Amino acid sequence: MAVMAEGVETEAQRSILNIIGCDQLQGYLLSRPVEPPNWTRFCVNRNLQSARVPEVFSDNHLGR
Repeated sequence: MAVMAEGVETEAQRSILNIIGCDQLQGYLLSRPVEPPNWTRFCVNRNLQSARVPEVFSDNHLGR
């Protein structure tokens, strides 16, 4: 099972999570919130492997 820590704000938190084997991090340390229309540009600028908008941002999820 993959584990994601949310709300990571400091390098100390990142270090501890790395030591205990956390798989993924999310929080202000890495980025401020990104609006769905800007997600692809965010991924390209960060040279991320996937520039696909996460399911939570899909039109169906937002009731559109």
